[in-house]
Amino acid sequence: MVNALTIDLEPWMAFYDDVPLEITLDNGHLVKATWSLLDILDESDVRATFFVLGIIYEWFPDLVEDIRSRGHEISFHGYLHNDAKRDLLRGEIKKSRVFIRRYGIRGFRAPKMRIFQDDLEILRSAGFLYDSSTYGSFSPKISISGIKEIPVSTYPVNNTCAFPRTLRDAIRSFELPFGSGLFVGLLNSRILDKLIRSVNKEGKPVIMFIHPWQLTGVPFLSISGLVDVLKIPYLVKISKKKMRYLLRNHTFSTIQSLLEETNQ
Repeated sequence: MVNALTIDLEPWMAFYDDVPLEITLDNGHLVKATWSLLDILDESDVRATFFVLGIIYEWFPDLVEDIRSRGHEISFHGYLHNDAKRDLLRGEIKKSRVFIRRYGIRGFRAPKMRIFQDDLEILRSAGFLYDSSTYGSFSPKISISGIKEIPVSTYPVNNTCAFPRTLRDAIRSFELPFGSGLFVGLLNSRILDKLIRSVNKEGKPVIMFIHPWQLTGVPFLSISGLVDVLKIPYLVKISKKKMRYLLRNHTFSTIQSLLEETNQ
């Protein structure tokens, strides 16, 4: 079964709640981490979906071009990784219009997985085909406001669709959002392997995401109040060994390929 591996391409500053996204703070960190991840994907002949911030395209256009040249799908992650606010998305799309047009982008994931239903109408009007900003189980029939919804995977399988649905919502429903980068970091390889197999056995593909900075770590800032407590486990690094194990034992591709596989 084809599963989807997705990458939220954002600098390490996005981990913190109040640190500005500045290229001087990045200091080459994102490019180094992304190249390391791209090499792992190449080793396993895996293609992934990269949800890219508009500002990252402005900072590192050659990096985004390299990602596309290696056969990966380019999708949109907003412009500045801002908190969700109504009517913000329209401006984010406008700021990134050159980037979106250049790559013919049709997929979206909201920064911090926070989205409003009104945003789906904006996405549809802007020509987007799918969104992946919620948690649950994949179904080819899930379409909201004309936008295909691709949930990040939880276990056990839940065939109902609530939108929006956050990480906390999934946990409150006694579902493990193992497709989240948080749990990809926390859980060991064999547990993740069993969860993927269990979901696939029920005829469902798995959708997972990670951030490049999870492979290299986040610089520590000793400033109180900057991080949501639930995000602290993100500080656990994802080892290259774990990534290679998962990519070797399961079939992963892009969201676009997943939709084509399910004839959507």
